[in-house]
Amino acid sequence: MKILLIRHGETVDNVAGIYAGTLDSSLTNHGLIQADRLGQFLQRNGYRIRQIFSSDLQRAFLTARAIEKYQHDYSPSIKCLKNLREQDFGSFEGRKISSRPITSKSIDNNFIDEKNSTTRKVESKRSLDARADNFIDNYLSSLPREETENDTFAVVSHGIFLGYLWRAILKRFSSSNIFIESDLSRNLTGLNLKYIGNWSNTGYLEFDITKERSIHVNSKPEHSSVSDTLPCQDAYDAGLQHTSGQDVDSYKSNNAKPCENSKTINDSIFKCQFLHFFIEVKSINSQDHLDGLQKLRGGTGNLKYDPSQNKIDKYFQKAKKKQRTL
Repeated sequence: MKILLIRHGETVDNVAGIYAGTLDSSLTNHGLIQADRLGQFLQRNGYRIRQIFSSDLQRAFLTARAIEKYQHDYSPSIKCLKNLREQDFGSFEGRKISSRPITSKSIDNNFIDEKNSTTRKVESKRSLDARADNFIDNYLSSLPREETENDTFAVVSHGIFLGYLWRAILKRFSSSNIFIESDLSRNLTGLNLKYIGNWSNTGYLEFDITKERSIHVNSKPEHSSVSDTLPCQDAYDAGLQHTSGQDVDSYKSNNAKPCENSKTINDSIFKCQFLHFFIEVKSINSQDHLDGLQKLRGGTGNLKYDPSQNKIDKYFQKAKKKQRTL
């Protein structure tokens, strides 16, 4: 199966340079065009989207919906999950990024605790890791792996969280089973597949998960890039398996807290989900769908997307009709 990790389209807070993690920031007109371009590109290039997982924040959901509307033959459902939200910036939410950058030191071992402090703290790395693991354990691990290589599952989320999710996914695979196309290596920071740089708006990471290794002359193993060999070989060899029976929540009903009873299931079982599978990275921060796209002039592209407004091209169509009547 193929998986796409996609960042949402441009937002008004992206343009303004404002911290917007859990803030429900709106797409700009340009951001919606980016999402629409992505949806068209995936459909035109034969991506068969079977399921879309999305953050429940509108910037991600609208991006997911733009992808879904072009999948006429497959009609994938969109499952919105609170666990796919961006990092919570606490009291920094809504502030200018330039006013006080958040450092790595400021969030280490720093849990959000609104009850014990009037100042909301920035969500910790540990919390982000837990949310990423929760999504893998309860949703990604349950996807049918018997699908053909063209069947695709998309995850639409946010720049920082996608980095944590990607590293959590890599930890589920044996390092000897991780491959990357050679021409992508130059895009890696320090040739380390775990740290692949920033996600651009509607940029996506594409990778395949397969039971057998497909030989490609333009791909190479990434043994040195991912050194975390899974500590669960014995559990896997003993035949431990897990099949999640939990249904994915629908958009209107899944604002619930992360699954609290997941810890009751043996962690080693979860970590073995992909031990004997292969992963091959096909693209990193791909933006081919944005080739030739320019932002609307006069600041229109930076404005908040308003679905009640007519598209600009409709006005041009009216003008042409009037010309014909002269």
